Amino acid sequence: MAPSAPLKSPESLAETLRLMKNEARTLKDRARSYPNGQEFKILLLLKAAAILQDCLKFIVEHRRHLGREEALCRDQRDSLLEYVRKEVEQSNTNYDQYKAEPVKPTKLQKKCKTGEH
Repeated sequence: MAPSAPLKSPESLAETLRLMKNEARTLKDRARSYPNGQEFKILLLLKAAAILQDCLKFIVEHRRHLGREEALCRDQRDSLLEYVRKEVEQSNTNYDQYKAEPVKPTKLQKKCKTGEH
């Protein structure tokens, strides 16, 4: 989701954060209607949205202290990248665990197998 205006101030970053939060809610609502196979893909999208939301919060908090024109210092950037890397690794671990678990058929799938409609 690209903002309509360039991010020049903490206020525009905060607005983007609000829009992303709404988008995450929409994705969460859609996830309920997907079949089991698609559910994990949607959950990964939500995880990605949460990571981006945390990144934006970090930027908004630190830009107030650094001034509008200064970039994030190297240590802050590296710690943010490390956080994102750890979150992605955790998502991959969760995916491996998810794949290892047997998928339970839904009530509708059970009815279709038995011929009950």
